Amino acid sequence: MGGASRFNVLSDQALLTEAAELANHERMATVDLILALAVIDERKLYLGQGCSSMFTYCTQILQLSEHAAYDRIEAARLGRRFPIAMERLACGALTLTNLRLLGPHLEPETADALLDQAAFKSKYEVETLVAGLRADPETGEETYTLQITISGAMREKLREAQDLWRHVIPDGDVVKILDKALTLLVKAGKRQKAGATDHPRPARPPNVDARRPSVQVQREVWARDGAQCTFVGPNGRCQERGFLEFHHLRPYAAGGKSTTPNVCLRCRAHNQYEASLFFGQDIPAPEAVSTSPEVAPASPEVSSAAPATLSTPEAESATPDVSPASPEVSSATWEVKSATPAVSSATPKVSSGTPEVSSATREVTPLSPDISSAAPGTGPDPPDE
Repeated sequence: MGGASRFNVLSDQALLTEAAELANHERMATVDLILALAVIDERKLYLGQGCSSMFTYCTQILQLSEHAAYDRIEAARLGRRFPIAMERLACGALTLTNLRLLGPHLEPETADALLDQAAFKSKYEVETLVAGLRADPETGEETYTLQITISGAMREKLREAQDLWRHVIPDGDVVKILDKALTLLVKAGKRQKAGATDHPRPARPPNVDARRPSVQVQREVWARDGAQCTFVGPNGRCQERGFLEFHHLRPYAAGGKSTTPNVCLRCRAHNQYEASLFFGQDIPAPEAVSTSPEVAPASPEVSSAAPATLSTPEAESATPDVSPASPEVSSATWEVKSATPAVSSATPKVSSGTPEVSSATREVTPLSPDISSAAPGTGPDPPDE
């Protein structure tokens, strides 16, 4: 084994091609192992190896994990009954997990049709398919089994919810309580994430110059994109429905507007990916990026009270003039000085231990243009010379 060294020298496309070939080889090797296990099981060869069962043989002799052994033994026994299942495994149309889910429902008359329905489906989709097979004959509703372990505090919340909703759910049925809770939770999540509401306000022209799209634009984009990442790669659209963010097709920093045509849904990973492609460099993690359309992220050493942290034109016009008579000049100037080394060297008379206004304050006022040039976007522009 040469480790990852032989892959490090491959180009991006060559590495992707190699990975696809290796995955195909792995599937073929897995199918061959399953076929071999089927014959070993049929001949009971595990007994001669000192094992009382196929499971013991797979875990102790073949060194498979318990989960892997279970899946492969089940697949081997199903493969003897339905050889077509092995063909689906070999071509990648079926996974071992999905075959195990379908196993109890496979019958000679319906196996081919059921395997066709499950082809290239995710585990969640196959679980939905299986649930339909065991739907309630009276209501036709699909049913699932949910088994969870809860804390004492959560149990008390459940009992309190049952008491609060007795007028609606007299018997306190836990399933109905959970359904009610999830309905409220989903509604609140959609409202917070996408501005969804049963009674939207009358539409008005959105502020397309703001970084964050208006609530109206968020609702339109969320509905249009189906609450799913819209990034499309060579193999199709991204399936992610979590960690969704509003992405500007033409970046906001490049003059892109927050309009419905220019905004779409991207998962956090693809939003970051496309930003790095556009700007050609690594960018901060999403947690470090401010979502406020008005205020730029402040330096950890700059006071939130200092007007120098505002970056938008509206904020700059709102910046109060610094005058020697202002009792707040010393503290605000000191915060900027601590964040701007150039100012510190130019104002030796300012004392960090003196919070009151001193004579040195008058020397800081003429240096405001230097502060602006040292920290673009943090104050008024310097006068033309």
